[in-house]
Amino acid sequence: MKRTGLAIRSASLSIRRTLKALKRSDLFSIRRILILFLPALVLMLVSVISFGLVLKRSTAFLLQIAVIGLIISRLIFLFISERSAGKKVVIAVIWLVILGFSAFNSVFLPMAMHHCSKADAQNRFEASVSRLPNGAIFGSLDTGSTLSSEYHTYTYSALWFRGRSFTLLSSYSEAEYEKAISLIEEHFWFRTDPVGTGPLYASSEKLIEPHVRIGDCCFRIVFPGNGSEDPFYEECMLIMNNDVKHEIAYIAFSDTDLDVADDLVEFINQYCGWRYIHG
Repeated sequence: MKRTGLAIRSASLSIRRTLKALKRSDLFSIRRILILFLPALVLMLVSVISFGLVLKRSTAFLLQIAVIGLIISRLIFLFISERSAGKKVVIAVIWLVILGFSAFNSVFLPMAMHHCSKADAQNRFEASVSRLPNGAIFGSLDTGSTLSSEYHTYTYSALWFRGRSFTLLSSYSEAEYEKAISLIEEHFWFRTDPVGTGPLYASSEKLIEPHVRIGDCCFRIVFPGNGSEDPFYEECMLIMNNDVKHEIAYIAFSDTDLDVADDLVEFINQYCGWRYIHG
């Protein structure tokens, strides 16, 4: 009996010690899990609601938001810990520096989001472009007989400035490609005179040609249907043709906050997202 009672007391003591150890570490408790992940989840939810972000298209930005939330949770853990005041201050300063860098990177540095879809590409492209002031230029496109088509959306943002482009990229057989090129020449007018690159077209100091070649791809700026001579880069339509791969792309771009674009290659790659589409 004595041995049995001693074993029970020993086991009870062992259990109490284990529970105390778990309570002190509290690593997997609901409370610590909530403190660890709740700030990140709340910030991500606020971002999705505020900016209309979609996880598949905005992964990089949402990951930065999650990092900021995790840093905030670490600061909460720090202040409820039993560390000395001096250590808390030092560690808090380090985490605050990291937090400030992450916040600056999320808010001020440019972010780019690209998405590609092959499902119902032309209809989706036309629906998106129709919401732009000059979207009628690319309304009801006659693209001919294509082998395949892709619908690309590209959005870049920095602070509260935001630009977007929509691209319909189609590939053809050699014979159908020639027919599609003929249709383009019949239905579209292209800028032929150099275009301005500054805030005001009439006073621009630098003019650039309205067409450029990037590799085998030839880009031309479509003349707007309203005959406007506004800076081409605020809202413009471009058509690309590739005689080697038998590809044609229709690109619609809009960003009324863009101040200057003095390099058409950079404009197409950076602002229209071509490097992501055809990179």
